[in-house]
Amino acid sequence: MKGKLVLKDGTVFEGISVGYPHSVAGEVVFTTGMVGYPESITDPSYEGQILVFTYPLIGNYGVPDASVWESGKIHVSALVVSCLINDTSHHESKQSLPHWLRNEHIPALQISDTRAITQKLRESGAILGKIIIDGNVDFFDPNTTNLVAKVSVNRPKTYGVGKRRVVLIDCGAKDNIIRSLVKRGVAVTVVPWNFDLVQSNLTYDGVVVSNGPGDPKQVGATIRTVAKLLKTDTPILGICLGNQMLALAAGGDTFKLKFGHRSQNQPCRVEDGTNRYFLTTQNHGYAVGTIPSGFCPWFTNANDGTNEGIIHEKKPFMSVQFHPEACPGPTDTGWVFDEFLKKFVIVKNYEIRITSMKQSIIQKKSYDFALRIIKLYIYLKDKKREYVLSKQVLRSGTATGAIIEEALGGQSQKDFLSKISIAYKEARETHYWLRLLFDSGFITSIQFENIESDLQEVLRILGKIQLTMKKKLKTRNS
Repeated sequence: MKGKLVLKDGTVFEGISVGYPHSVAGEVVFTTGMVGYPESITDPSYEGQILVFTYPLIGNYGVPDASVWESGKIHVSALVVSCLINDTSHHESKQSLPHWLRNEHIPALQISDTRAITQKLRESGAILGKIIIDGNVDFFDPNTTNLVAKVSVNRPKTYGVGKRRVVLIDCGAKDNIIRSLVKRGVAVTVVPWNFDLVQSNLTYDGVVVSNGPGDPKQVGATIRTVAKLLKTDTPILGICLGNQMLALAAGGDTFKLKFGHRSQNQPCRVEDGTNRYFLTTQNHGYAVGTIPSGFCPWFTNANDGTNEGIIHEKKPFMSVQFHPEACPGPTDTGWVFDEFLKKFVIVKNYEIRITSMKQSIIQKKSYDFALRIIKLYIYLKDKKREYVLSKQVLRSGTATGAIIEEALGGQSQKDFLSKISIAYKEARETHYWLRLLFDSGFITSIQFENIESDLQEVLRILGKIQLTMKKKLKTRNS
């Protein structure tokens, strides 16, 4: 049966139907990968697209078991190949590619000169098109819709076991992301794209924002969730679409590439001063154009200079535009997952400090305690006991007579020194917690500045009183 690929600018390519005989429309894109066609066509990022393979022989090693696919079904709207092989030759093959396409109702055209289609797309950019087999259809732009809602899971589901827990926000996640994390001893909970993670009861050590199809700006709910997560200092890793959404959530911007990056040999330079390059697998039509404040470039595409990843200057937020889980041969960038998991240790240590800090808040040993120390200081001054704190007494080192008697209030000098030492220790501890409270966002800069200067003064005075009393006791004992 004959068919044809019609582009929106009027260009027509004649071919033969080798898949399911049905007309379909979508965005026409190309990929240059020589292998990995089962992974490509089951990648949810291709939802709504007509995929052109530039490599001439497709289908020669058949279709492997579904356990190694990137999702449970084919996501491309249609395939265009130069030569579709029906006779497979591989020990893991379960069926032929033409048989699979027909079973899943996916149209495919065999067009001899796919090079001409690719040249057309490189010159004009990704373009809308349609495959006509059994009747005409209207052109359809998948990027005007929320494709992520179509490919995301409907409810949370957990994979693997481990002490470390990661939430994967599914915007069209490839299954090998899950497999890559589970292999590293991580329990992975996959949640829908619009799941309100911050308000949920889920416990997790980090969050991965997955790849997915279409324009990232169509996925407002996920962007808002990531923006909330950025305020919690939870480690975040964005992959592909996740890279773009992390940038948007942090205040950056994205743009549509002319013909996208869809291949297994995209060279990326690490922006760490080492001049290292990695060959990466990619599948995206959008990129980060404006890097948000507080972030810096992590990777750059060596072909066109576009951004391939961002990383926060201080906090555990990072993302890559390529696919670190992809393994068409090399597994060069699998270390990105390890780098992400390292952040768990750093954050966990910080969380231990935060937990102690929260306990101190409960026990009134932080902000409220600082206020009480200052109020006590003011009380002493109001009660005319400021003499014992006065610079004259501190300078002279002679707290004698009525002044010291009034300050001691019937206590021995040794008991008084003991209490002063405890007060000094608690004031220092309070200053530490106060700084941690401010660094963690529990109190505002105004609250911190109002108390910090007074608390520093209290520390200075208590320190001098302590020194004066020790000298006095030492003199008396000698």
